[in-house]
Amino acid sequence: MADLIHAEFLFSRIPVHIRDLLSIEQRQDTMNAFLRMALERNSPVKFEAVFPFFFRRYYMVLWLGRDRRKSTVATERARRERVPLSIRTFFYLALLWLVLTSFGLLAFMGLYWTKSFLGIDLFPNYHLKDFVELFVEWIS
Repeated sequence: MADLIHAEFLFSRIPVHIRDLLSIEQRQDTMNAFLRMALERNSPVKFEAVFPFFFRRYYMVLWLGRDRRKSTVATERARRERVPLSIRTFFYLALLWLVLTSFGLLAFMGLYWTKSFLGIDLFPNYHLKDFVELFVEWIS
């Protein structure tokens, strides 16, 4: 809905004498182009806020996302290709390991807290703290 409003606003910015010269098909194509621009501009994180202040309206817009302009993509690709493949592969694998380990720990803690909340006792008279201490002693 917001994209349609934005497209209509852009269309209204075309001078009236030029808008009157456009055929129905040209008007539809222009609106479709404005809608495509709005869709391509969408980013994964988008925050828009309007603040009324002393009889005026102020707005704040925060967009976060990857820059997809052709010049930026070409620059990023050139920078990436300067780094040797082995270093890039090591970095990606380390990052993957870090993400998977983090998600694994979060999943484990979530299951542990759920088990504790439900009152399920898998190992009577033992707690996670006891197992961690045993593991630390075993490593030492």
